[in-house]
Parts: sequence; structure tokens; C-alpha cells
Amino acid sequence: MSWVGLSRRLSLGIMKNKYIRSLHKLVNRLFYGRNDAFYIDLFVNGEMSSPTALPSEKKRWEVLGRFIEEAVVREHGDMLKILDLGCGRGWMSNLLAKYGEVVGCDPVSGVIEYAKELYPALTFHVGTHERMLQQYGPGSMHLVVSSEVIEHIPLSDRRTYIENIHAILGPRGFCIISTPRGEVEDNVPRGFDQPVENWMTEQEVATLFSTGGFGAIRMERIKVGGTDLYQVWIFRKLGKAGQQE
Repeated sequence: MSWVGLSRRLSLGIMKNKYIRSLHKLVNRLFYGRNDAFYIDLFVNGEMSSPTALPSEKKRWEVLGRFIEEAVVREHGDMLKILDLGCGRGWMSNLLAKYGEVVGCDPVSGVIEYAKELYPALTFHVGTHERMLQQYGPGSMHLVVSSEVIEHIPLSDRRTYIENIHAILGPRGFCIISTPRGEVEDNVPRGFDQPVENWMTEQEVATLFSTGGFGAIRMERIKVGGTDLYQVWIFRKLGKAGQQE
């Protein structure tokens, strides 16, 4: 049994003891490093380990699913090639599968191991946007979905992140992202102290994608606890002259 599997068994049993819980987190950090250990503790052993969508995730999916139906399926049909970039435990990959062939990708191996356990019929890879572009090639996807990911990309890497999404999409390809709104960051208590977290305003998201070769189709906000917390965007890939390919 892998350490991730053993770790999850421990968390389901004796982890109610806060001292053992703290020791368990420390061992995970030593074994995986701070960044990976955080996400394993969150998605495999913690509050977000559910095999089904949590309430806030359902709200996001309602908007994403509608965007897919209204734009992507209308353009490309319902046999799409989809990349779920930063898939976590795979709950969204599982819902996306109704629209075609889905590949889920996440850089944390322990989280991907858990995703494979939850959804054995789906395809998951350990890796990043660079690896997915290398493995599947330019123009290979109709849709890239990246939900609650871009705020965790280091600022210095965001341009490359957008460039690789643009490259892996085929002509008239689409990208859907969701991310917390920087406009409300100071008013929202942080549920988790994530290793990298830099919220973006709506204008920052729009500018990043427009300068990266995308045209915005639509944006909606999602209210959580009385606050318009999330922004959900759908972008279409543009050609070199700034026109739809």
C-alpha cells in the first residue's frame, strides 16, 4: 500500500485526536514537501475529499456546465476533447465526462492517486500545463477547464500558463476558468492557508487572457455567503490577427 493510501486510512480512523492529526501533517510534509502535503491533506484526507461535488463546487459547476452547453457544445458537438487542468481529486473531470473524452491533470501525485481511486474509468496524469502540451500536442483539445487554479500559479509563471493553454487548444477552442475575485479578497476570511495564493480582479483576468490570444465571451459571478466571491469566464481562442480561428 502506498503512503497516500495508508495516510487516508489513518485519517479515517484515529485522526480525530488533534495531536495525532498534527503529527500526521508533519509526516506528510517530510514525505512530500510543504506544497504537496497541503493538497494531500486537503483533497485526500480532509474537508475536500468527498467523491461528489461540495455545495460551493456545485454552484461553480452550474455555471460551467451552462457555458459548455451554450458555447462549446454548440460549436463542436458533444464529443469533445477536454483537459481539466488542475483537477484535484477529479470531481469536475467526472462531471465533464458527459461531454466527451476528459483528461485530468494535477502536479500532486498523491492527489492524482486518489482521483484514480475515485474515478477509475477516467484518465488522470501527474503533471502541469507544460507536460500536457508535450504529451498531447498543440491543437489537441476543444476545451480547457481550469477551476480555482490560476490564483495558485506563481505570478512569474502566469504568462506561460496562458500561452500553453492557447497552444493546446485547436481552432475555435475554448477555455473556461473560475477564480476568486480580487475585489473582495480583503473582506473574505481565508478557509485555507494555501502555499501560493494571489487573487485576481476581473480586470486582471480579462487583460491576462486578452493579451494571451483569447476573446472573452461571457463572465458570471457566483455568490457565496452573501458575497460575489467567484468569477467564472469563458474565453475563445483567437488567431494571430486577433480573430477567431
